[in-house]
Amino acid sequence: PSSPMRKDQFSLPGVSGAEAAELAVFFFPGGGGTVDANLKRWYDQFKQPDGSTTGNRAELEKLKVNMLSVTTVYVTGTYLKSRSLMMMGGPVDELSDYALLAAIAETAEGSWFFKATGPQQTIDHWRARFGTFVQSFRVK
Repeated sequence: PSSPMRKDQFSLPGVSGAEAAELAVFFFPGGGGTVDANLKRWYDQFKQPDGSTTGNRAELEKLKVNMLSVTTVYVTGTYLKSRSLMMMGGPVDELSDYALLAAIAETAEGSWFFKATGPQQTIDHWRARFGTFVQSFRVK
Protein backbone atom coordinates (compact mmCIF):
# COMPACT_ATOMS: atom_id res chain seq x y z
CA PRO A 1 0.00 0.00 0.00
CA SER A 2 1.13 3.53 -0.82
CA SER A 3 -0.13 4.89 2.52
CA PRO A 4 -0.08 3.58 6.10
CA MET A 5 -3.86 4.19 6.22
CA ARG A 6 -4.42 1.56 3.54
CA LYS A 7 -4.94 -2.08 4.37
CA ASP A 8 -4.25 -3.06 0.74
CA GLN A 9 -4.45 -1.74 -2.80
CA PHE A 10 -4.84 -3.16 -6.27
CA SER A 11 -4.43 -2.01 -9.83
CA LEU A 12 -7.39 -2.51 -12.16
CA PRO A 13 -5.90 -2.70 -15.66
CA GLY A 14 -7.09 -0.16 -18.20
CA VAL A 15 -8.86 -1.13 -21.41
CA SER A 16 -8.79 0.21 -24.96
CA GLY A 17 -5.89 2.53 -24.22
CA ALA A 18 -7.27 3.91 -20.95
CA GLU A 19 -5.02 4.05 -17.89
CA ALA A 20 -5.40 1.66 -14.97
CA ALA A 21 -7.62 2.45 -12.00
CA GLU A 22 -6.69 1.93 -8.37
CA LEU A 23 -8.70 0.04 -5.75
CA ALA A 24 -7.74 0.96 -2.18
CA VAL A 25 -8.93 -0.96 0.89
CA PHE A 26 -9.22 0.73 4.28
CA PHE A 27 -10.22 -0.56 7.70
CA PHE A 28 -10.33 1.52 10.86
CA PRO A 29 -11.21 -0.69 13.85
CA GLY A 30 -14.01 0.97 15.78
CA GLY A 31 -13.90 4.09 13.61
CA GLY A 32 -13.55 5.53 10.17
CA GLY A 33 -16.57 7.83 10.34
CA THR A 34 -20.15 7.31 9.33
CA VAL A 35 -21.21 6.06 5.94
CA ASP A 36 -22.71 9.47 5.11
CA ALA A 37 -19.58 11.35 6.20
CA ASN A 38 -17.41 9.16 3.98
CA LEU A 39 -19.77 9.50 1.02
CA LYS A 40 -19.72 13.30 1.39
CA ARG A 41 -15.92 13.32 1.55
CA TRP A 42 -15.76 11.19 -1.60
CA TYR A 43 -18.29 13.39 -3.40
CA ASP A 44 -16.18 16.43 -2.52
CA GLN A 45 -13.28 14.80 -4.38
CA PHE A 46 -15.22 15.28 -7.63
CA LYS A 47 -16.59 18.28 -9.44
CA GLN A 48 -19.13 18.27 -12.23
CA PRO A 49 -18.55 19.96 -15.60
CA ASP A 50 -22.01 21.57 -15.42
CA GLY A 51 -21.48 22.84 -11.85
CA SER A 52 -24.07 20.48 -10.33
CA THR A 53 -23.50 18.72 -7.02
CA THR A 54 -21.77 15.32 -7.24
CA GLY A 55 -23.90 13.93 -4.41
CA ASN A 56 -27.05 14.63 -6.40
CA ARG A 57 -25.68 12.68 -9.36
CA ALA A 58 -24.31 9.72 -7.39
CA GLU A 59 -25.74 6.25 -7.97
CA LEU A 60 -26.19 4.97 -4.42
CA GLU A 61 -27.39 1.55 -3.35
CA LYS A 62 -27.89 0.04 0.11
CA LEU A 63 -27.65 -3.75 0.24
CA LYS A 64 -27.70 -6.67 2.64
CA VAL A 65 -24.84 -9.03 1.79
CA ASN A 66 -24.41 -12.11 3.97
CA MET A 67 -26.05 -10.22 6.87
CA LEU A 68 -23.78 -7.16 6.41
CA SER A 69 -25.07 -3.68 5.64
CA VAL A 70 -23.24 -2.54 2.52
CA THR A 71 -23.50 0.79 0.74
CA THR A 72 -22.22 1.09 -2.81
CA VAL A 73 -21.74 4.26 -4.82
CA TYR A 74 -20.74 5.21 -8.36
CA VAL A 75 -19.92 8.77 -9.43
CA THR A 76 -18.31 10.38 -12.45
CA GLY A 77 -16.83 13.80 -13.16
CA THR A 78 -13.53 15.59 -12.70
CA TYR A 79 -11.51 13.91 -9.96
CA LEU A 80 -9.69 16.31 -7.66
CA LYS A 81 -6.74 14.04 -6.88
CA SER A 82 -4.78 15.24 -3.88
CA ARG A 83 -1.02 15.56 -4.26
CA SER A 84 -0.68 14.77 -0.54
CA LEU A 85 -0.53 11.22 0.83
CA MET A 86 -2.95 12.17 3.60
CA MET A 87 -5.51 13.54 1.08
CA MET A 88 -6.53 16.42 3.35
CA GLY A 89 -6.61 19.76 1.56
CA GLY A 90 -3.73 21.20 -0.37
CA PRO A 91 -3.06 21.18 -4.09
CA VAL A 92 -4.89 18.77 -6.39
CA ASP A 93 -4.59 17.50 -9.93
CA GLU A 94 -7.86 17.79 -11.87
CA LEU A 95 -8.47 14.60 -13.87
CA SER A 96 -11.47 14.81 -16.19
CA ASP A 97 -13.63 11.84 -17.23
CA TYR A 98 -12.88 9.96 -14.02
CA ALA A 99 -15.12 7.77 -11.89
CA LEU A 100 -15.34 6.42 -8.38
CA LEU A 101 -16.78 3.02 -7.57
CA ALA A 102 -16.88 2.21 -3.89
CA ALA A 103 -18.41 0.04 -1.19
CA ILE A 104 -18.63 0.43 2.56
CA ALA A 105 -19.25 -2.78 4.51
CA GLU A 106 -20.33 -2.24 8.11
CA THR A 107 -19.15 -4.83 10.64
CA ALA A 108 -19.28 -5.00 14.44
CA GLU A 109 -15.52 -4.30 14.55
CA GLY A 110 -15.69 -1.29 12.20
CA SER A 111 -16.35 -0.48 8.59
CA TRP A 112 -14.37 -1.72 5.62
CA PHE A 113 -13.96 0.75 2.75
CA PHE A 114 -13.28 -0.35 -0.84
CA LYS A 115 -12.66 2.66 -3.09
CA ALA A 116 -11.77 2.43 -6.77
CA THR A 117 -10.88 5.57 -8.71
CA GLY A 118 -9.65 5.93 -12.25
CA PRO A 119 -10.59 6.82 -15.79
CA GLN A 120 -14.33 6.31 -16.28
CA GLN A 121 -13.72 3.90 -19.15
CA THR A 122 -11.63 1.66 -16.88
CA ILE A 123 -14.00 1.87 -13.90
CA ASP A 124 -16.97 1.11 -16.15
CA HIS A 125 -15.14 -1.96 -17.50
CA TRP A 126 -14.65 -3.32 -13.95
CA ARG A 127 -18.06 -2.28 -12.59
CA ALA A 128 -19.84 -5.63 -12.99
CA ARG A 129 -16.91 -7.54 -11.47
CA PHE A 130 -16.83 -5.09 -8.57
CA GLY A 131 -20.51 -5.89 -8.00
CA THR A 132 -19.69 -9.60 -7.91
CA PHE A 133 -16.85 -8.87 -5.47
CA VAL A 134 -19.24 -6.94 -3.18
CA GLN A 135 -21.63 -9.92 -3.16
CA SER A 136 -18.79 -12.05 -1.73
CA PHE A 137 -18.39 -9.93 1.44
CA ARG A 138 -18.69 -11.90 4.68
CA VAL A 139 -17.30 -11.83 8.21
CA LYS A 140 -15.56 -14.93 9.53
